[in-house]
Amino acid sequence: MCILLLVIAVLLPLSACIADKSDLEATHKQIALDFLRGEYSGDLAVVDRLAAPEIVVSYPVFEEIFGSASISGRQAVRDFAAGFAKRWIDRELTIYQVVTQGDSVVVVWGFRARRAGSDSPDGASKAESSWGGVTLFRFDSKVQIAFEIGEESSPGPSGRVPSAFRELVAR
Repeated sequence: MCILLLVIAVLLPLSACIADKSDLEATHKQIALDFLRGEYSGDLAVVDRLAAPEIVVSYPVFEEIFGSASISGRQAVRDFAAGFAKRWIDRELTIYQVVTQGDSVVVVWGFRARRAGSDSPDGASKAESSWGGVTLFRFDSKVQIAFEIGEESSPGPSGRVPSAFRELVAR
């Protein structure tokens, strides 16, 4: 009987910790997906809600766009999201795989859209473009996104090796 009580006293708190960790990782996963969708659709309310005040976002293309490898702060991410949504229409974000561990989430994604035509002489939208990438999200203690660090290419990972992602589309 004492052994049973000892086992219960040890295993119940341990199982609660495992459940808490699993719940937190599920929360991180959902937040990362909501943020990625919101960021690339220009939903500034999502950026305000899910980004840490001092968030740092980095993609290789930022060097060309901003003259810096990263942008910092929620306002900079808001500005990026708003500008991105104006430049791209008929946006489609596909999530292929999501891996969570602790305070980190990795997302393999693909993106397709048409460039808005405001920069063309006739105002027509341009042909469709597509690319994809792998993004690491790191969370702070307030369960907000502190870092978004990505690599992207055209074609993205799913375009280069489609058979690896065929059955992994996360909806």
